[in-house]
Amino acid sequence: MICPLLGRDNFLDKFLLHLYQLRHKSLSQKEISERLQISQKQLARKLKIWQSNGVITYQSGKGRGNKTEITFKEDIEKDYFKQFIKQFNHDKTETLIPYLTWQWSPIIKQKVVSKLNEKLGIQSNKQQTKLTITKRHRLYTIKPLEALDAKSASVAGSIYNRLIKIDEHGTIHYELAHHIEQFEGYIIVYLRPNVYFHDGSILTSDDVVHSFNQAKAHYNTRDLFEQITDLYAITPLQVKICYQNCPHIIYLLSYVTLSIFKETENKMIGTGPYFIRQDNANATILKRFDQYFGYSPFIDEIEMIHMPDDYQMIIGNPESPLSKIKRTLGFYYLCKHPDSKLSLEQIHYLQAIFLKHLDAFGESHHRASILYNSNYPNRNLDNLTVPKFNLPIRIDAAGKFNTSLETIETLLNCYNIQVEFNSIPFEHVMQRNAHLSGDFYYFGEFLDIPETLSYYLFIFSQISSIHPLISRYKKLMAYKTQYLNTAFENWPTLNQQIDHMLYDQGILFPLFNKEVELTYDAHLQNVIINPMGFINFHELWLKK
Repeated sequence: MICPLLGRDNFLDKFLLHLYQLRHKSLSQKEISERLQISQKQLARKLKIWQSNGVITYQSGKGRGNKTEITFKEDIEKDYFKQFIKQFNHDKTETLIPYLTWQWSPIIKQKVVSKLNEKLGIQSNKQQTKLTITKRHRLYTIKPLEALDAKSASVAGSIYNRLIKIDEHGTIHYELAHHIEQFEGYIIVYLRPNVYFHDGSILTSDDVVHSFNQAKAHYNTRDLFEQITDLYAITPLQVKICYQNCPHIIYLLSYVTLSIFKETENKMIGTGPYFIRQDNANATILKRFDQYFGYSPFIDEIEMIHMPDDYQMIIGNPESPLSKIKRTLGFYYLCKHPDSKLSLEQIHYLQAIFLKHLDAFGESHHRASILYNSNYPNRNLDNLTVPKFNLPIRIDAAGKFNTSLETIETLLNCYNIQVEFNSIPFEHVMQRNAHLSGDFYYFGEFLDIPETLSYYLFIFSQISSIHPLISRYKKLMAYKTQYLNTAFENWPTLNQQIDHMLYDQGILFPLFNKEVELTYDAHLQNVIINPMGFINFHELWLKK
């Protein structure tokens, strides 16, 4: 006899569980298909299968609007939960995660969550220490040249290495480079000897040259090499990089997208403290690389499980004592489209509204700045003439409609200003092929360390999300030459001038700064939010 719960395909059917939750509602077949988000043909086929398997009996409503009568012969939810518990004892965590998105009743949903919490946290034995954490989304990419979003770039830092790193105090720390000599028009990079890639091969200058040549050819990074005139291997551990008008040459080598990688078997590998053991829609698993040239990570394996949006994000075991850490990082902004018909008077009025109601975006959003020490004009809304807004303000926004966009809409509606939002798929934003046609583009951004270089790249590089718009302001683009003829230590002054000018002309202005809060297992030590709003896995250690 075929088990009515598992059916012919021998797996639980989320549509049957969803249908079970609708059993007390009087619905037509069309309404049921809409609730289940499947076609009426698919529903009709499933109803026949479930009836033949002895799970239900049903009588399809005849005629438009007539209700379909469905009778369940089993307590589907009770039996499905029992089956989930059986699978829980032997299945991997990643295969169990999809059950969180199923249509359970509130009580059973909490039981599913509680069981899954048992799989999270820290598992330690004589062989290894494993940390399983939750994430809302899978990584967009694990390729350094495409790691443009904060989370991908943060995790890339555990897989790959750069030639150098810059800390928040501006101090240079050598990674793959042992040291660097700088001369007029060129530098020589001396590599660390005996650095291993994840496949066991040894890093040479040819690998550095290959990585940079790939970056020179890639759309995201090719303009980073505009001032690089030549680069080549001198010896197996020496690389010569020639440049012209490139005062930021040393600092450019610290950019995460210019991490050194090697291509093997159609994948990229690095030299970092962790290598990728698995990456799919449900989970990303990092494994400690025992031949790492630096300090070996304390935790052997990091498993990042991708949870639904409504699941609380916790680093470690949710049942353990928890700690929290906060850091104000990044900013959400509006960038004006060059073709927008909004007047400067209208934009200044909008700026004044957002400034006056900054706390509307949340208690944690206590400032709005792009640079750490941005200084913008304080526009007093009460002293401004109220301009007319005859047409709705059109805003292109990355991703789904969220609470921040709702706040923007509510605020402007209070001043009789209508708003229309156009949702841009996140993938299109990351691939830099989003079609932007509104008055403004709304997005969030982190500035990496060093901020001086990151701001320059945010404004002038095609790696930036605002490049399709900002590059059309020709007068602004003329400032790039001024940067390239100015010593790097004087760039912060230029950044301040550009930042102030963009705000005053209504081209680019922040709405609020983002406060990142992480909840984590109190047994974990050295949990620090990095400039990308995540954590550095290789710096964690476990307090017994």
